Amino acid sequence: MKNSVKQNLTQSKIAIKPWLLILLGTLFFLSTLNCAYAQTGNNSLLNNLTKPSNGRSMRSSSVDSKFDGNGDSKEILPGQTIVIADLEGPGIIKHIWNTSASLNPFSARALVIRIYWDDSEKPSVEVPLGDFFGVGHGA
Repeated sequence: MKNSVKQNLTQSKIAIKPWLLILLGTLFFLSTLNCAYAQTGNNSLLNNLTKPSNGRSMRSSSVDSKFDGNGDSKEILPGQTIVIADLEGPGIIKHIWNTSASLNPFSARALVIRIYWDDSEKPSVEVPLGDFFGVGHGA
């Protein structure tokens, strides 16, 4: 009895039809062609994102202009607003660096960053600094 059960289990392998293998192979081949075609567009918008464009690199910084100076900080009092950068023309903000010397663990929620585009009266971005940068510590 045990031999017959064992024999039935070993003989009951799944038989894959040849036409199913051909169909699956064809579908796989066609899907790779679509990927290869997507990579050949030379003038697509997505492809042009990585190409350098005409323009100039600029920066805005609070760096102290004196060679031996380190007065590159700004104190922001409660209710006070300061302008960090006032830039003209099209551009990309690629980096923002800031630190806080506050002993208040909630300072990331107390400071608000506002970003205005194209001389707008209302800010396009108005959010606590910690939320903008995804700061998880503090409150």
